Amino acid sequence: MYSLTEIIHTGNPKYLQYFSKKTGFLITDFKSTNNANLQWLWKHIAKNFNFINDFSKLNYTEKQKLGEILNNFGCLPQSDKTCDEMEKKLPWVFIHPVSGIFIPLEIVKLLMQEETFFRENYLFSLLYKLKIKEQKYFTSFIGSSLDAKVNLSFESSPLDMALVLYIWLSEQIRAITDIRNIIPERGKILKSPFTFAREINMDSIASVNNASTLIPEKPVPIWDYLYLHFSHLKEDIDKLHTLVTRGNKGFYRSVSLLKNQNSDLIRAFKGGILIPVLVSTGKSSPIKLVSPVELHYTLKNNQVKNSTIVNELLGSRRDPS
Repeated sequence: MYSLTEIIHTGNPKYLQYFSKKTGFLITDFKSTNNANLQWLWKHIAKNFNFINDFSKLNYTEKQKLGEILNNFGCLPQSDKTCDEMEKKLPWVFIHPVSGIFIPLEIVKLLMQEETFFRENYLFSLLYKLKIKEQKYFTSFIGSSLDAKVNLSFESSPLDMALVLYIWLSEQIRAITDIRNIIPERGKILKSPFTFAREINMDSIASVNNASTLIPEKPVPIWDYLYLHFSHLKEDIDKLHTLVTRGNKGFYRSVSLLKNQNSDLIRAFKGGILIPVLVSTGKSSPIKLVSPVELHYTLKNNQVKNSTIVNELLGSRRDPS
């Protein structure tokens, strides 16, 4: 993930020449480029930004490649012919000065306002759709660790606040290799009604594709999903339901008040694995949950790696005879 400011201040003269030609904004010397000039550059790019018009210029293959870039949090380390053709057509997609292709973080702030990306459940758009108060509750909720305290900041603009959360959560999502470490598969009560144990099924472990069924690709009713996959945390879910529906404290504020802050449920919310869809259409608007499309892409890319690990695990458990 890269910002225009970072790229301009580290770019060599040849790259700045490319950048100036592409944007139509003259930058001759990055050392003399101050914040005021960068602000004018940002306004110049924003003024000319038209996603619908730009997107219509792409052919099917190029549109797919743009989706791949966005699914990979705005950058690909290596370019191909399709990337090259797409970069020529889109004024807000750039060649990286070292290698690959990227969409600047400043452009992400424009993309998150496009309804298309909210309908497709992109993380940056889901975060932007949260009200600023909810965004700040979320920041406080995940800011308990030292690393988070250093890297997270409170912003007054919902665009800036969403971008701060997006940058942080992108790193958390990239690190996920197997969602089943966090989201339990459906289990069964072994000593009802007091204990719950996950049902271990080696056949389901061997099928890596099954992991994607644990996280919703489209928004689903929150309480049905939580009671299904976190049955062992029923008391926490009951408490959360009461706080959200009767406490008027906000969703993430309510989550932060749960007693067990080390549970799988808390990890799922802190890591951006489950994002609430809180679009208000009235007092009785139901809350839904969805997993960002970037998470599904990350898990799919890790599929081969996971398959290798699972095969080794299964091989070690085979009967020697």
